Amino acid sequence: MIDVPAQLHRLQQQAALVAEKVLLLNLPALLSRRISEKQLQWKNLSGVLQRALLWDTGLVLTDEGKLVQVYVPCGKSMGQIFLPRQVFDPATCDVGACHSNGTAHATTTTTAYIASQNCSRKAIESAAQCAIEDAVTGISNNSALWAEDGSNMATVPDIRIYQSIMSAASNATASMSTTALTNESSAVLYTIHEQQRTLTSTEDCPTQSFFIAPCVQRTSANHNEWCAPERGGFVDLWLDAEFASSKGETGAGVSSLSLIILVVLVVATMFDADARDFER
Repeated sequence: MIDVPAQLHRLQQQAALVAEKVLLLNLPALLSRRISEKQLQWKNLSGVLQRALLWDTGLVLTDEGKLVQVYVPCGKSMGQIFLPRQVFDPATCDVGACHSNGTAHATTTTTAYIASQNCSRKAIESAAQCAIEDAVTGISNNSALWAEDGSNMATVPDIRIYQSIMSAASNATASMSTTALTNESSAVLYTIHEQQRTLTSTEDCPTQSFFIAPCVQRTSANHNEWCAPERGGFVDLWLDAEFASSKGETGAGVSSLSLIILVVLVVATMFDADARDFER
């Protein structure tokens, strides 16, 4: 599992990395209430904390800068959306090792994997742990359906949501034309990407590891299965520390946050190592 807020906080501690602030003309009510609870203002938060708060609230940007609400299984947090490679059956979903410039891509800790066109709609729908309202419009197309792992972010993420129109009759993605939306044999799946980039195959991967998480449509038929994500206590502590800092206070709040960050990252590293031992 990838703990996005903890990774973002680690990046913020690296003074050389500065994230542009996320400009929002209108704050969604859920986000506005959460900031008001902490007596903070969106414009005064760092770009990194803004991204952590958006993620924790389940809000993801489209390429056009529109916020889309992500839903997860009721009672779960956004961390639920990440899928291990083992959930995909090779017979129905072709998962390949990522390449960059024709060479198998590996970082110091991981080899990235990606699933794109040769993954069946059924395989994605049965594994997905998030959903997007089916009435949402204005989302760009992208054919990549899943990727791991992004567990060691080297740069500040630019998390975006995309859609992929898939055929019910084959394993391949359907035509990306708008006419495909009216085809009863096609369905829209959504994907949350760590970076704003279109990926088409294992031959077209960035040099750093990254995540892509698939989501299904939230419809009237499955509406009760999906809820807004539970907030993470980690981000609330980060907001508390931000408030204390704005008032010129230091001490227990900030120290507690630093300790929790250390524990979270250690546990995440152990979980990641166990998962890779299982793969071997």
